[in-house]
Amino acid sequence: MEDALLFHVPAKTGSNIASTPFTPGQEKVTFDLSGIPGVVFPAGDEGPKHPGRTGTGAIRRLVEGNMTTLDVPKRVKLSELIGRLYTLRCVADYRPSMDVDGRDAREGVSIMNTVFDSF
Repeated sequence: MEDALLFHVPAKTGSNIASTPFTPGQEKVTFDLSGIPGVVFPAGDEGPKHPGRTGTGAIRRLVEGNMTTLDVPKRVKLSELIGRLYTLRCVADYRPSMDVDGRDAREGVSIMNTVFDSF
């Protein structure tokens, strides 16, 4: 229980908190990708493009195709987690008609922790 992340998310702030975990998750993966020989980011950028509307953008393809220190199932899982974080962020930031609550915020934080602790 010591390692558990425990916090209360007020309902009205859920959308702000739900979008926040994407950035550190993406930055961790971007840092890891930047150390892999042959991985190239778009000209003028220091990282890959976001997953995009379909959730299959550059960062996910780079994870699945280049992070060969992870076995294939782990690469796919990491890619899916980054895609889910991006979806949570987009819903929270750009879809005010959709309900975002504390469960979504806690899911985002949990995914972010998994990205940092398991990959």
